[in-house]
Amino acid sequence: MSLDIGAVNKASELVVGVGRALRYAHFITPLNQRESRVAYLSAWNSGQAIDPVFEYLEPTADTLDAIGRATAALPDDSAWRERLNREIEAARIGHEALVTHDPATMTAYALGQFGSPTDEGLAQALDYLAHHPRQGPGPVQWTADRAAGIMTEVLAKAELGDWAVEVDDHMAARMSVTGVKRLLRVKQGAMFTPAEVRRLIVHEIGTHVARTVNGNSQPLTLLAHGITGYMGTEEGLAVWHEQQEGVSDVNVMRTYAMRVVACHKAMTGGFGEVFAAVLPHTTPEDAFGITLRIKRGLIDTSQPGGYIKDHVYFMGALAVAGHLDQASSDHELLLATKWPLAEIEALRDLREQGLLLEPIVRTSMIAAFAQEVMSSYRGSDLTS
Repeated sequence: MSLDIGAVNKASELVVGVGRALRYAHFITPLNQRESRVAYLSAWNSGQAIDPVFEYLEPTADTLDAIGRATAALPDDSAWRERLNREIEAARIGHEALVTHDPATMTAYALGQFGSPTDEGLAQALDYLAHHPRQGPGPVQWTADRAAGIMTEVLAKAELGDWAVEVDDHMAARMSVTGVKRLLRVKQGAMFTPAEVRRLIVHEIGTHVARTVNGNSQPLTLLAHGITGYMGTEEGLAVWHEQQEGVSDVNVMRTYAMRVVACHKAMTGGFGEVFAAVLPHTTPEDAFGITLRIKRGLIDTSQPGGYIKDHVYFMGALAVAGHLDQASSDHELLLATKWPLAEIEALRDLREQGLLLEPIVRTSMIAAFAQEVMSSYRGSDLTS
C-alpha cells in the first residue's frame, strides 16, 4: 500500500502547528532576568550566595487546542502515525512543564528532546577547555548594519531573495534565524570582526537557512521541521561546516564546552553550584548567562534540573564529525532536511523511495559567495 502523502502532510502541518503554539523560547525566558543578573552578581561580589527566583509569562490554552487538532488528524500509516504522535506527546509534556515550572517535569521534557549530559561528554568538554585558551578578538570591527548588508548580498547571490535580514534591538543572541518567517536577525549595536561575519554566514546561512530551504523542497512536509533530537545535529552540523570551511572559532567552542559543564552540574545542583562549576573557565557575567540558560523554566532555581539543553551544541559537533568521518556521503542527507542524525536510516529509506531529494542550497556554495562579497570590502571601508 503506497503512502498517502497528502494525509501525512496534512497531519504534519498540524503537528508543526503544535510547536508554534507552544512558543517555548518565549515562555521559558524569565521576565526578570536583567534584575536577577544585577542582584546575583552584586551578592556574589559581596561574598553572599543567592538563588534567583524567576518570573514568567503564563502559556495560553492554544497549545492544548493545537494538540487536539493534531491528534484528530493523525494518518492511517502506522509508522508515520507513531512518529507524529511522539512529537505530540513531547509537546504535551513541554506544555505541562511551562504551566507548572516543576523541576522534574522540565528536566524530563528537556532530556526527552535533547538527551542526557554524560560523564564522557563532561570529560571531553573539560579537556577542550584545558587545551584551548580563550583568544582575543580581531582588531577590526564591523557594525550590525554592515554585517546585515553583507548577508543580504550573499542571500541574493544564492537566489534566496525571499529571505530578509533585519537589524533588531529586541534580541539576546547576536544573530539568529527564524525559518518560518524566512528571516535572519542581527542584534542592534553588536560589533563583528570580518572573520566572525564569514563564520556566521557559514553557520547561519550555510547550515540553518540551507537546511530549511532544502527541507521545504521535499515532498514530505515534516522533513523541513526539527523533530525530537534535531538540535544537536543542527548545531553540530553548523560547527562541522565551520571546520570544513576553515572558519571555526575557539571562543565559540569554549562557550559550548562550558555549557556541557553547566548541564552536567545542573542535573544534581542548583543555580549557585552550576555558576561555581562554570566560573573557573570564564567571567562572572558570562558564567551567570550560561547558568541562566540552564535554569530557565524554573521558578526556584535552587533545585536540581532545569532546561537541560545546551550540552547538545558541543556534543552534537562531536557526534556529527564522528559520523561524517566514517560516512561522508550522509552529509547530503543531513543537509537536505532538518532531521537529526538519529534518523539517518529513515532518511536513507526515504531516498530509496524517491521521497528525499538532493539539497538545493549547499554550504560550499554559500561559503564561496561569502568570500566573493567580503573581498570587496577593503582598507578603511572595513570599519564602517
